Amino acid sequence: MYKIKEILRIQCPTRKSLTLNQEAISRELVPVVDVWKDPKDLITNLAQLTLGLMGAWMSPVSEQILSTDMDVNPLGKPVTILQLSLIGASQPSGSVIGPLLIGRCFDIFGRKPTLLCLCLIMTISLILLSFSSIIYMYIPLLFIVGLCTGAMNVGLPVYVGEITEEHNRGRFTCLVQVGLPIGMMLSFLTGPYLSVKYYTLICAIPVALNAIFFATILPESPVQLIKFKRLYQAQDVLGRLRQKSPKEVEIEVSRIQNELAITSNSKQGGCSKLLSDKSSRNGFIVAVGAYNLLVLGGSQSMTSYLQPIFDKADSPIPSNICALLVTIVQIFCYLGSSLFVEKVGKRNLILFSTSTSIIPLSLFGLYFQLKYSGYTFVEQCTWFPVVALVVFTTVNNIGNASVPIALMNDLFTNQVKATAVSSIVLAFGILNSIVTFGIPLVMETIGIQWCFGFLPVIVY
Repeated sequence: MYKIKEILRIQCPTRKSLTLNQEAISRELVPVVDVWKDPKDLITNLAQLTLGLMGAWMSPVSEQILSTDMDVNPLGKPVTILQLSLIGASQPSGSVIGPLLIGRCFDIFGRKPTLLCLCLIMTISLILLSFSSIIYMYIPLLFIVGLCTGAMNVGLPVYVGEITEEHNRGRFTCLVQVGLPIGMMLSFLTGPYLSVKYYTLICAIPVALNAIFFATILPESPVQLIKFKRLYQAQDVLGRLRQKSPKEVEIEVSRIQNELAITSNSKQGGCSKLLSDKSSRNGFIVAVGAYNLLVLGGSQSMTSYLQPIFDKADSPIPSNICALLVTIVQIFCYLGSSLFVEKVGKRNLILFSTSTSIIPLSLFGLYFQLKYSGYTFVEQCTWFPVVALVVFTTVNNIGNASVPIALMNDLFTNQVKATAVSSIVLAFGILNSIVTFGIPLVMETIGIQWCFGFLPVIVY
């Protein structure tokens, strides 16, 4: 009888053990449920839609402003290659200045008010751009749009990181970036079939909606509210965001207060603090390299000229359809990275993307080299550039697109995070400006094959 009781005790767990198991299971399921528990984290994707639309703005617009048909060209005459390069580099150049001018505003005025102002400025600039018919209006307006883009690239990841819970932070930071490829996809769905005026107005719609949401339902970051000594509002925001009990909210408020106290008791971290501290310096080097792989690999700058690139490939598929296919692949890659980043690891995803993206990029350049060298068999492989660029987009965007942004939230303390992120986005903007400005000139002077010949060497 004793043995039977012992067997039953082992095989049939007690109520207490069942309760413990249920609590363990519920803790494991929390990260999955929380991702969809509050939509406020995902609403910030609207601004990313406009950033994606404007990131690919040059691709459909370049054909129209190069056209000799005055009914199509809003400028009245075709632009030169140098003017095309200047227009293409205006946004990346603005993104260099944006973090420098506006980066500190996020700490001084708060995340929400600064992001609201940026959304409004970008909306007004895009409306003015849509009605412009002078090239000298295109360049400054696109520069302002780029300035807002650079500042948002600093503010949005920090804002999302502060309103999400720690176990969901990496997933949400990656997920918010999905708006970029979706915006690019919308660009290739609408841009080739609309005039520059109406296409640019469409680009303004998502960021205008985001401005409305920031003014109405999106909360201020609880970290900033606690920093500004608005504890009651911080508790209210955390209660709505986390859907936790008042006691759990008080515990989180205390934790944030302790973190802010540690930061305030230390000397505020500028560039000297960032570079003098060994751990911050190493993290900065890693983050700069990881974040700028997207530019060095050509993925970011090529998006601006996807349609002209596919036109040169003589693909049987229309160039706008090829570009659309690439952006659809990007969407799935961003979604995939947001789902697997916590399981696989940020470092592993970045290493995978970097090591594998060199192969399709090199083959893409080899295709154009053989084509311009007169090898006739290349004419039977016009499908190859599409396949190569889709494969490159897949392997490159899985790790190098959104993961480095999530990585930045883990590498730096609050003391140096603002300075580090601003410096990284600054370096990204400078590189992106140089590459985006140089691609049309290189394609016209020494050939498109050299664009895709240099990039794999740089990445390697």
